[in-house]
Amino acid sequence: MGIHVAPPIIKNIKDSRDALDFFEMVSLPAEDERMQEIIRSFPTVYIHNWEEDGEYEVYVGESNDIFKRTRQHYDLSFDRSRWQSRLAEKTPVCLSLDMNILINH
Repeated sequence: MGIHVAPPIIKNIKDSRDALDFFEMVSLPAEDERMQEIIRSFPTVYIHNWEEDGEYEVYVGESNDIFKRTRQHYDLSFDRSRWQSRLAEKTPVCLSLDMNILINH
């Protein structure tokens, strides 16, 4: 009995609330049921990135509810004392979602 690691599922979407809403309400329902379950039910690693003085900075997070957690970041984007304020200032680049599944055999 070995462990097989499935290839990662990577989705790149524009890093904005509107793009996240579109992904959840339009793009995700177009996927097959297994893909929908994986994205909605499994831990997700996500990356926010922005350019700062000619260099890129990133925030890497992990969540069991990617939609809720990402919206929490957007909700905090108007607080200039927090890193999330960079999300409101930037031109949307992309939010990368990476779901990696372990399958026991």
